[in-house]
Formats: sequence, structure tokens, C-alpha cells
Amino acid sequence: MTKRLLLATCLLLTFCSVSCANATNPSVAENNDSTRLVNAKWKIDTIADGVVYKRVQLANNEIFNSNQYICVLEILPQSNTRLAFAHRPERTPTSEIAKDSNAIAAVNGSFFDMDLHNPICYLRIGGKQVGENTPQKSDTANRKYYQYATIVLENGRPTLCVPDSNRHWEEHYFDSTVKNVMTAGPMLIIDGKAVPQRNDRTFVTYRHNRTAMGLKPDGTVLLFTVDGRMKLSQGMSLTELEQTLLWLGCTNAINLDGGGSTTLYLRGYPENGIVNYPTDNGRFDHKGERKVSNVIMIMEKNDEDTTVYGASKTIHAQFPGGEDSLYSFIAKNLRYPSTCANVSGRVFAQILVEKDGSISNAKILRSLGKDFDDEVLRVIGLMPRWIPAKLDGKIVRMKYVVPVMFKVEK
Repeated sequence: MTKRLLLATCLLLTFCSVSCANATNPSVAENNDSTRLVNAKWKIDTIADGVVYKRVQLANNEIFNSNQYICVLEILPQSNTRLAFAHRPERTPTSEIAKDSNAIAAVNGSFFDMDLHNPICYLRIGGKQVGENTPQKSDTANRKYYQYATIVLENGRPTLCVPDSNRHWEEHYFDSTVKNVMTAGPMLIIDGKAVPQRNDRTFVTYRHNRTAMGLKPDGTVLLFTVDGRMKLSQGMSLTELEQTLLWLGCTNAINLDGGGSTTLYLRGYPENGIVNYPTDNGRFDHKGERKVSNVIMIMEKNDEDTTVYGASKTIHAQFPGGEDSLYSFIAKNLRYPSTCANVSGRVFAQILVEKDGSISNAKILRSLGKDFDDEVLRVIGLMPRWIPAKLDGKIVRMKYVVPVMFKVEK
């Protein structure tokens, strides 16, 4: 697929030159909601090279006269990571698919059939088509409303395209050199302007949990979730979602599957890595994760050995005795630095578990300060050999993130 061909029939949206500030109506930019969102007390972590995790609880009806819990992953242009799609023939939790693939992070992907498990939007992974745009009952030629936007991954970076109405467009338009294509929708923002949405569907007008991908003019990619259907986070309509992504600086954006599917997973975080509040269990906690058909993952750019796209099975590298034994080992050997006082927080370290179980390439992903970082690396140096990872029965090297908590005893 050439750039000339892409520009001829598909909107190339990755490197848009229109800034959000210029494209947004001044009255919107001055809106109290946008001011509250931008000036809110966001909690911010760097979870990998060039990947920033932000989250905020907006209470007291601060935005759209509602409460919202928002999570954002920013993948900076210089990040040494790549995006990847993954699919399972039977519905599987986002966190499980991500762990099987040793992903840094993941969000749920496109739409699927809850009973048949299959994608109901076009999906191509590694050159293999695993999903099609399923037809409407009354119109088998044209695509459905949520099939009018497409993500293409080239070298792990996304391009957003607007397909035509023919539901087989992806099959004919993208030749065999294009390996990874995911259709969802609708488009939310094109060239810095919100896309007018239909007002005759509750899918659009009602507030729901939402997942989305946005692109900034400098090449930064946003993976976005907002929780819904709960008092502390009521969710957004598609129009509210558009405005929020504009305020966050996106000039192009696509809606992904939402509702009970909305999930954000981060490797090494508590609650099985689930950091938002999925509501498939009807409670505002981290345990309501829905089984889904496909996900979008953030991977180390050169970490090809542990990527799982289909039904392959990964057995993760493991500390002898399991995760509980790992944390017991850390607690037993960890010493609070004598040079520090009244500092609590978490350090994230990454290790590479070799095929023989030895540990190499230990490095700090998220720092709490040099003395804390040095202590974590010291404890890692004391660890015994691990049980190495396996991919389809073959022993492989695997990266593993170790979270270490330092807490001031009161």
C-alpha cells in the first residue's frame, strides 16, 4: 500500500497539522467543563519508555453536570513501544489476553457477538482475517453505524481511516502487505472537528462506559477509558466523549467498544492490573471485567517472542512458589533507605527472565528516587533463579515487571 494510494481514498489522520486549539470553537475552549478537566488534579505515572498513565476522579458534577472517572494512556512519539492487536476465538478477559502476550498495557478493542464470541467488525491480525463487518438484517451490502472507522497499524503506529459504506471495503482496499486492521466506530473527531453524530440511537445519546483511541498533532497516541453506569462515574454520550477528547488535545479520534467491555489493564498494577472500574458485575470496583473478543495492546517494540495473536498459550515466567512468594521475598529482604524519611510510594522495576531462569537487564521503569531505586535493584540481585516462561511449550525469554512498595510505618 503506497502513501499515494492511501491519500487517494482514505483519510490519513496520523500526522494532522491542525491544532486542537485552533480547530475548537473558542466558546467551547472557555467552557467551565473544559477548564475543570484540564486543571483537575490528575495522578500521573510513567509506566514504560514514553508511556504515561493519567487518571482523575471528577466529582461534585464537575463535568457535563456529572461525575466521571477517566483514565488516559499517552504513548509519546519517541516511545520505544508499539501497538498490537490480539484476538481470542472464545471470549477472554482483556487482562488475560494482555498477560498471555506480556503486554505493558491493554484496552478492550472492537465490537463482538456476546453469544458467538466472534468479532462483528472487520479484524485482520498478522495478515490473517479473523473478523468481518457483519451485515444488517435488512441491508447486507452496507455497513452498520459502529463500523465506520478503521485503525491500521504500520510498524506499531496507528493510522485512522474512514471507510466507504460497502461493508467489504477493507477486504478489497488493503492489500496483503497491510497486516493489522481493526474496524470499529464511529469516528469521533476528524482534523480537529467533532463529527456530527446521529441523535436517534441510545448507543449515541445515552451515557455509557466508553473506550476510545485519539491522536494528537505531534504523533502522541491516546488510549482513553471513562467508566459509567455508577454514581461516581456516570459515563458519557458520544458527543460528550468527542468534547472530552478535543479538550485533551486530540485532532482525530475513534470510538471503540464500550459499556461493560470497557477495561484498562496495566502490567504490574494491583487488582490483577485492572485500573479502571469495569461494571459488568454491577459494582464500582475492579472486579467487573467482561470477557471480550479482541484487545489493543502496548508492547515493547522489540519484544516479539512473547506476543500471542491467536489461540497460542503463554506460561509466564514465575518466581519459585508464585506471586505470593515473590512478595514475601521482597518484604523479607527490603530495607527502607536510611537517607530518606516520610516518603511512601511504589517503584516499578523490569527484569528479563532468561531461558535458564536467571535474571538479567534489571532496570527501573518508575523511580521514587535514587536510594529507593538502588534498594530495589539490590533485592532483585538477591533473587533465586525463576521458572522460565513457555510459549506453546517452548521455553522463551520474558520480561517481567516487579512492583515494590515502600511505606512509612506510622
